[in-house]
Amino acid sequence: MAAAFLPLLAASAATLTPQHADLAVLKAFKAACLVVPDYDRIGKAAEKAGWVWVPAAAHPNLDMLVEKGRAATEKLDPQAKIAGSQYRGSFGGRTVYLVTSRYQDKDGVWANGCRVYDFDASAPMPLETLTKWMKRPNTGTLPLPEGNTKYLWEPGWKPGRSVESSFVPGNDPVSQQFGLKGRVLTAQAIGGF
Repeated sequence: MAAAFLPLLAASAATLTPQHADLAVLKAFKAACLVVPDYDRIGKAAEKAGWVWVPAAAHPNLDMLVEKGRAATEKLDPQAKIAGSQYRGSFGGRTVYLVTSRYQDKDGVWANGCRVYDFDASAPMPLETLTKWMKRPNTGTLPLPEGNTKYLWEPGWKPGRSVESSFVPGNDPVSQQFGLKGRVLTAQAIGGF
């Protein structure tokens, strides 16, 4: 009887590979963030994909990112309209956080963001995994502290959206001040020009 379960155990172990976990997180990211140009739809898309709303205090790094990020934006542009929400999800055995944001200045120019933070990640997501998932090579790169790289896809999944993947060890002063650590997946859209 136990021998009958061996194939099931082997199949279960195979689904828990790092690549499987990465793809599960990427799938949940896209499911929530594909609609990033329409800020009002992100929350519903996130909940449909299995994300659950949480207060910023659900994780210390999340709290710092949300609270200090909002305060810095309000200080730079006191007239701006700012909105945002945060969610938690478990995908592929990884607990990650989704942060939505909308900024609109007094002239109507807006920027929507939809970011996934994996605070526990200790290495960047492999570029090979990202390229396969995006179905094309990245369109650009930006250097990050400690020899890391931000990978860019412009346009992202569709025109009007950009997609980014980065890794931040969290050791530099700015990252420590804002609680930025681990892997970050970003979808953004801008408009109102």
